[in-house]
Amino acid sequence: MQNRLLWTMCCAAAGLGFIVAVGLSQMAGQGWLVPLDDAFIHFQYARQLAAGQPFVYNPGLPPSSGATSFLYPFILGIGSWVGLQSQDLAGWAMALGFLALAGCGMWISRSAFHARLPFWLAALVGVGFVLSGAFVWHAASGMETMLITLATLAAAWGILVRARLIVVIAGTLCALLRPEGAIVAIGASAALGLWIVADQPANLSFAQRCAQSVRRSPRLWLIALIPIAAVAIQPLTNLVVTGSAVASGNAAKSVFGIIPFDLAYVIRRIFDQALQMVLGWFTVQDGWVFAGPWVGGLALIGWISLVRSRETRMFALYIAAVLLLNVLAIATLDTAFWHFRRYQIPQYALLWMLAPFGISALLAGLRFPVVRFAAAAATVVTTVGGLPFLTAYAANIGYVASQPLQMARWLSDHAAIQARVAVHDVGATRYLGGRTTLDIVGLTTPGAADYWRNGPGSVGEWIDSQRPDLIASYGVGHGLGLGYLEATDLYADVLAVYTVDFDPRLNVALAAPTQGIFRPDFAAADRSLDVQALPQVSTFLDGLTLVDQLDVADVSAERQHQYRWNNMRAPGGFPTEFQQYSAVGCSNLCEVMDGGRRISGRETFTLAATADAYFVLVMRLHGQSAGGFTVSVGGQPVAHRTIPELPGAFLELAAVIPASLAADGAFQVEIVADAGTIYQPYMYWLYGGDVPAVPTDPPLATFQDGAIRLDDAQVTTDGGTLSLTLDWSAVANQQPAGAWKLFVHVLDDDGRIVLQEDRWPGHNALLPANWVPGVIRDQIDWDIDALPTGRYRVMLGLYDPVTFERLAPTGADDELRLPAGEFTVHS
Repeated sequence: MQNRLLWTMCCAAAGLGFIVAVGLSQMAGQGWLVPLDDAFIHFQYARQLAAGQPFVYNPGLPPSSGATSFLYPFILGIGSWVGLQSQDLAGWAMALGFLALAGCGMWISRSAFHARLPFWLAALVGVGFVLSGAFVWHAASGMETMLITLATLAAAWGILVRARLIVVIAGTLCALLRPEGAIVAIGASAALGLWIVADQPANLSFAQRCAQSVRRSPRLWLIALIPIAAVAIQPLTNLVVTGSAVASGNAAKSVFGIIPFDLAYVIRRIFDQALQMVLGWFTVQDGWVFAGPWVGGLALIGWISLVRSRETRMFALYIAAVLLLNVLAIATLDTAFWHFRRYQIPQYALLWMLAPFGISALLAGLRFPVVRFAAAAATVVTTVGGLPFLTAYAANIGYVASQPLQMARWLSDHAAIQARVAVHDVGATRYLGGRTTLDIVGLTTPGAADYWRNGPGSVGEWIDSQRPDLIASYGVGHGLGLGYLEATDLYADVLAVYTVDFDPRLNVALAAPTQGIFRPDFAAADRSLDVQALPQVSTFLDGLTLVDQLDVADVSAERQHQYRWNNMRAPGGFPTEFQQYSAVGCSNLCEVMDGGRRISGRETFTLAATADAYFVLVMRLHGQSAGGFTVSVGGQPVAHRTIPELPGAFLELAAVIPASLAADGAFQVEIVADAGTIYQPYMYWLYGGDVPAVPTDPPLATFQDGAIRLDDAQVTTDGGTLSLTLDWSAVANQQPAGAWKLFVHVLDDDGRIVLQEDRWPGHNALLPANWVPGVIRDQIDWDIDALPTGRYRVMLGLYDPVTFERLAPTGADDELRLPAGEFTVHS
């Protein structure tokens, strides 16, 4: 009778919470809504399951493992199967959440009653839990959170009262509802096994009792192993349907997937997150009340009293093991504290289950009526302290209604039915938008998580490889990572933009100041496949053909070329960046969109070799800061290259690779950054062919004992334009050195400088230290309309841009300048 009354009271409390949540869910006037985009991911899997396509997210595409909960889409699928479509399925999800919430309250009330609390106090604890804002929020979130919490509490209750069937069922459900539910499942099987062993004669040793239990009770052992067996169902299913046992959600969220991997950082991150979680049991963190010092403190007292009693020791040790192992498991997630600690809710529920035993221990020791009322007050305070969650729920519903819902409706109304849409938050866009989605994060699109983990440069490469028709994602204000993409032609045409004024403290709907729908333009990405500047400023590649190429930050291309990289120190920022720049020295249309890495250590990779006699390695990089690096092949250094500081532009450099260094039909390339250098490679090309011809005509002048040759200099005028054309060259076995800059002075009859130009040769693209055999072309143009009538001389030279020291050429004047020619300005 009392159990029925407790159940009735918990259901009434849950019903009240459901009514409030429904009102908040529909307050935007847009129908049923839930605050988390992840819920819509489950809705889509459920709809496809009801349509006979289990584990398929986008109709017509291969299965994926984006539903982290194995069982939840099947439960939601019941609602879809009976006809609940579109947003109405959110009502079914909320009903399930509140029914589970009532069940949680029931287990907590029964635990309180088991702790010998008076009925009114036991009922108050259960009802207080049900009405607590944190748990109401998660019951209304549309996620499986309260279902896994219910199963966790049921397993604990079953162990407390030694109810084998409840333990088997609850442990199995935990394994199927969440990956971390495996902890409860293993604990359940362990408890069942210990009970079987404990039922054997006490005069036997533990090993003998174990052996005898297996002989005498094989059926009981098989039943005891059911929860553990259930742990294997999800990874085995993933392996069969997707080819990988690891769910894509885990791949996208695990701290073990951080790029670059740093074991010390991972251990520190796990420890910090675990510590913060444990402290959260006993404190109010960031103003949010989940258990608070009252429930947490009573739970600790209760646990101590339980572990001191032989009858309840197993229960106490089981709870401790589940809590601590759950903390460690969740601490391995980047998202450990997301969505108002969604993954930690079962922990807080277990504290609520322990708290009545703490009250009972205090009552037994103090025997003052005030203890009961203090416990009641603590329950009420904790419950009332959760009211801000209702404000947060209403806010997030509003954010969903203002952005993801509107974006989905735009796609449904305006996008072609066959359109493929790249999306950051994929749930509502796919479920309500009805268009095929490409999940940038990688939850529902196989393989994309690897790119996401590598940063925005790899994400941009992945989008380029997929060539979606549209992109539906965040705009300005969501963070630097997506900002890299927005600054390029991936967001070329703005089709729709939705703004929202949000409170960052309340936002878990992943709202942003702007979200929108964009049409990408891939022309600049197409140009990224080709060398842009070098053919325009040099003959380095004349007569050579492309042998192989490596697109850095493209994870697939990197794997094909056995690409590896590491850092000597953390370079800061993302491991990859995505940029759209023009190549230095390029005068025609040559703006390219490409992804690259940030490296302070070294990189190694393999490029195919051919039977050619001569090879040139071309490198595209971003010269954000000055530095240098050494290129080695097969362990032998072949070139050192200097990086000038040219932020906001791509730089193309070349290095000769001796054909003799090929091994087994390939070159093993290693590039090591100089100390203090942040090297940012984007693309590598390997060209092969015949050894280039050596210039035979005498040069006009040479620098560095012939390593730098000035072969020709022509001064011409055409109307009001003065042009200086220069041909430089380098020959084999005489590598120029230094970062010498070209200076050109136009002098009047009095020797005064009237025009001046300072830049590196090759249209500012080629420091002498970076030359390879071939001709480097320069053309400098000036407007001379404003020059007075007279005769002018053009002088040039090379100088160090740091010390301003000039390099001595042959045939120079006293100021180490070479005459390039003369011209006259007529009246």
